[in-house]
Amino acid sequence: MHPNTKPTLIALGISMLILGILLLPLPLIAYKVLKFILSLCLFYAAAFFLRPCKNLMLTTSEDRVENGTRNPTDGTFSGSLENTRTGAKVAELDEENSQIITFLGDRYSTGARSLPPISLQMSLGLVLTAVLMNPLARIHLPRPVWMSLDVLVLALLGYAWHLIREENAGNRPFVSLTRSVGQAPEFPFMDFDDVMSHIRRFWPVILGGTFVLGLLGTQIGDGEFEDINLWEVIYKTISVLVCSALLSVMIFSFTESRANAGVADRVRTNQIPGQFLITVFLLILLSFVFGGFFTPEPKDEGRYDDYSEPWE
Repeated sequence: MHPNTKPTLIALGISMLILGILLLPLPLIAYKVLKFILSLCLFYAAAFFLRPCKNLMLTTSEDRVENGTRNPTDGTFSGSLENTRTGAKVAELDEENSQIITFLGDRYSTGARSLPPISLQMSLGLVLTAVLMNPLARIHLPRPVWMSLDVLVLALLGYAWHLIREENAGNRPFVSLTRSVGQAPEFPFMDFDDVMSHIRRFWPVILGGTFVLGLLGTQIGDGEFEDINLWEVIYKTISVLVCSALLSVMIFSFTESRANAGVADRVRTNQIPGQFLITVFLLILLSFVFGGFFTPEPKDEGRYDDYSEPWE
């Protein structure tokens, strides 16, 4: 069983309970507090799905494949070599004769220590939902839309609960370490070093895109282009980039520590692929933009109070 399974299931249970309560008519302050707690629970649960996947598969030839399971708690490995055409088991695998172990050892010695996460898609989905539900993001949606969204998120959390149970029971499919026969084994995602190299290459695009988002953000809430102070947009653009980078590193470090809690040192790995860090960066950036960070001061008092009539 993966470490911290029980606390994660508790966090998901609390989230589902809160979603049920949010469907009821509530005072404004209670609504905001519950949504903030929900957001924290979703962020906590997202880290679980960045843990290393237990089941690994390595295609050794056109008709043979290794299936192996590595215990995330004590690092022990067991598996079998199978004939893909007949499904027959050719040999038992252990630490000594498995190419999976050799491959993982080679990656560890070269500093590439990432393992496939249980579900990167689920982790990103929970992070996105956490940002969307957080009242600090100040996202404006009508009450019926929020209720529909609550039901959809409830279904997502139910599926997340199912994934955790399947992973711990060993029923989930094996994660392939090779995209096709003849290619070198590799994980199908970038690591942090790859992301940094892309950032160094495309920093003008990132800076320009942020500036454009800043200009668009000034139009939210019936803003006019004549209200724009170009110097203020430039200043806020740079501020958001710096704040996003710092907050992304903080979230990266926190989630890494949570994902590795209770895991033995010899199987401790970096669980957060580069896409996760970039996604967090963009989510923080968008939360600033749609939260009114770039928006001119409202001409009429209370123009941005999206909770003033929450039930309409």
